[in-house]
Amino acid sequence: SQRVYVTKEDIAEAQALFAEHYRRSFTIENSLNGELLSFLPQGQEAVFEFEGNRIGVYTYIYSPFNVEEVNLYQWKDDKIICMYSPQGDDQERRMFLSFGRLSDIKNYQVDIAFEPKDFYLSGKAIIRLNSKVMSLDGIKFKFNPALEILRIYDSEKRELFYTQDRFRKFVYIYFVEPPSKGEEISIEVFYRGKIIPPWQTADVIAGPQVIDDLFTKTPIRYESYLYTQSAYWYPSPPNDDYFQARLKIICPPDYTCVANGKMIEKSTFNGMERV
Repeated sequence: SQRVYVTKEDIAEAQALFAEHYRRSFTIENSLNGELLSFLPQGQEAVFEFEGNRIGVYTYIYSPFNVEEVNLYQWKDDKIICMYSPQGDDQERRMFLSFGRLSDIKNYQVDIAFEPKDFYLSGKAIIRLNSKVMSLDGIKFKFNPALEILRIYDSEKRELFYTQDRFRKFVYIYFVEPPSKGEEISIEVFYRGKIIPPWQTADVIAGPQVIDDLFTKTPIRYESYLYTQSAYWYPSPPNDDYFQARLKIICPPDYTCVANGKMIEKSTFNGMERV
């Protein structure tokens, strides 16, 4: 056997690295006190992080029980680089866990107030869904970790416990009384926070304009704030689920709201336009 001597400096450095990086993987946030709950990797699960001078920090995740066993994540641009399964031995038996949908989203009702100058929004989302299993203990949504969850209630106005995985942008909500199969329930989520809209791109090339004998080339200007589903500005299903939604948006009078669907009301409330 070989004996390894560890100095106090080595221990301090290891503790500092652990405190900095452990929250990125195998942890969820407790909604009661904000503390992180950690889980040990199971079986052959593993996470590696490495950093380059130009590319920044990357996270390599290996999870043998997922269809995409390998995930490579780039922190600098906040995106997944690749997801794949390595070629295995034909003689080796492999096990995958596949879960069907536990619930079916029926409709959404989202009310938000937006302040474009500060990129600040406060919202309320009412989500109606049906259970597709005998006992639905909880449900998860994609949700932007920059937003603060204030309260979550069920249809009986009972406050629900939840946890968050900020790395994967998930929020897990747990029911007081698990609904049975086919039962329709609703969840009410209150939240607020600041979200800077992503940089907009266009697939249209700005061409020259000719007015009488004047030749001009006007560059494209963006003076809008576009929030798509990928911004997770409301609790959204983690998979492709189609549903109807009703939006109520309050914004300053100098701004106009643009969204899909049919406008059913437009009014002014305390100097703010409500659509």
